[in-house]
Amino acid sequence: MKKFFTAARQRVGGARTVRRVYRHLPSRQRCKECLVPFLGMFSVPFRLVNIRPSRKNPSLCTL
Repeated sequence: MKKFFTAARQRVGGARTVRRVYRHLPSRQRCKECLVPFLGMFSVPFRLVNIRPSRKNPSLCTL
């Protein structure tokens, strides 16, 4: 599923476009690089495909 998100990001126009979409999803904690939400109801789809905070650096995601 991570490959799907990565491929979709490349087709849409890169990380900049996807960051604009993720920025509008409400969350207090999010990835510094790609702005994926870590908390709240909008983080559930990302958690289902194992996009979570990294173990070594919790301010970045595992994508």
